[in-house]
Amino acid sequence: MLIVERRVLESIRIGNDIRVVLVDVPSRNRARIGLEVPPGMPIWRSDSCPEESADPGVVVDNTLRVMLVEDDPIHARLVSKALDQAGAVDTTHFPTGEEGLSFLERVAHEPDLRPHLILHDLTLPGISGLEVLGAIKANPHLKSVPVVMLSCSDNDADIQTCLNAGANAFVTKAHDYDELRRSIFRIANFWRHTQQPRAEAR
Repeated sequence: MLIVERRVLESIRIGNDIRVVLVDVPSRNRARIGLEVPPGMPIWRSDSCPEESADPGVVVDNTLRVMLVEDDPIHARLVSKALDQAGAVDTTHFPTGEEGLSFLERVAHEPDLRPHLILHDLTLPGISGLEVLGAIKANPHLKSVPVVMLSCSDNDADIQTCLNAGANAFVTKAHDYDELRRSIFRIANFWRHTQQPRAEAR
């Protein structure tokens, strides 16, 4: 489950270049959103796949560097497997917030090494996911990196706290693997296409 909550007409910034505006909620099961994206950036609905309509004469280097912080080895393996299935994803896994934060501090000044996306467990031994999120958003070299918080909880207070602290999204780790895989797949593909891909003709 992916939850992004904001007031109507209040924009949400995703990465550096995308703004999402909730225009209105015409019914309980429907919402209208607006997207502001740079020219040429691909946008697709969840019932379509950009790879299916890609120009076969173009090779796009759009590898997504993902940093995963997850202490549960089973959850880490499931999320990593889902990322692998998304394709063109380079995943670096850390089991603790301390290790993840240490890595980010080392690569903060290195654009070619910084992750494009951070998937961070909320509840960890030692420093919590919320503390790491705060440190990321306080660092001028890291604050633009999108952070998706992962949790077994779907508590509204946890969700709101993370979003208020600067998280780009909150994902409840589904007990059903197929549902988790679909959520991670969509997240990876969404943020992959917020990067500036390099294309060349074959």
